[in-house]
Amino acid sequence: MNSRNGVTGQIEIDVRTSEIDPYNIAHHSNYLIWYELGREKYMREFMQNWVQQINLYGTTKRLEYFKARYSNPVHMGDQLTVDTFLEKQMEIKDKVIFWFKQKIRNKNTGKVVNICSSRVSFIIR
Repeated sequence: MNSRNGVTGQIEIDVRTSEIDPYNIAHHSNYLIWYELGREKYMREFMQNWVQQINLYGTTKRLEYFKARYSNPVHMGDQLTVDTFLEKQMEIKDKVIFWFKQKIRNKNTGKVVNICSSRVSFIIR
């Protein structure tokens, strides 16, 4: 596998109207989507050779584990940065597993608003 451990990927996101509740706070379900955007961009940028290989063989992708800790709310119009770091990877028979660490920072306030650990597996057919 050809990944670049030790590299942190970043993606910027603006909180949109559809992501907030009546109190102008982003709903917690959006964080999962924002983290997925960060993981996908990380894989495209830093694991491109591996991604091309798995697309040749066909895979089933599964989010196996997700744990997040919320610390500060975000509001409509806030600009967020999602930092993604590949912590570990492992291959078991026809399965490849990636452990990611991620955090979301609010660029407007400078505060970390959420931290997450996730495990994504690819079953190669």
